[in-house]
Amino acid sequence: MSDPRPPADEPRRRPEGEPRREREVIVTDGGRRGGGGGAIAAVLAVVVLLVILFFLFNSGLFSGGDGDGGGDTTVEAPEVEVPDEVEVDVDDGEG
Repeated sequence: MSDPRPPADEPRRRPEGEPRREREVIVTDGGRRGGGGGAIAAVLAVVVLLVILFFLFNSGLFSGGDGDGGGDTTVEAPEVEVPDEVEVDVDDGEG
């Protein structure tokens, strides 16, 4: 019994009426290198985080301290006249 396939160094002949098929794949990338958008976004996120931390540390948020905060929160209360006695009519619920 012989092998019906031709040897590897001989081209295969296609039967009459069979369409010719190409098995070559060409991959092109347009000559550009892509994928830099993720790196730019990561660098930008790190810069924004550093700027936020800079402002937080300079504002004294993480300074610990005595809890005073350094701000004056005293507010003057307005003068309001309040009556000495207040009469309240309470109903007992009976009747």
